[in-house]
Amino acid sequence: MIMMQKQFVAWYTLATIAAAASAPLVATGCRNEKGPAERAGAQIDRAADRTGDAIEDAGKKINKELPGN
Repeated sequence: MIMMQKQFVAWYTLATIAAAASAPLVATGCRNEKGPAERAGAQIDRAADRTGDAIEDAGKKINKELPGN
């Protein structure tokens, strides 16, 4: 019984040390910088928004010029 407890403590200690040692590696892998695909996607989103705004503005101008408005 005591031998099993010592083995458990040894494995628990080893697992704790391994987790503590790998934590900085995991943390450095989670950077906040955007990759090239994310930057390109953001540019496409902005372009789509600007295009939509331009179309909406053009529609308003057309409606303004129509008779009866």
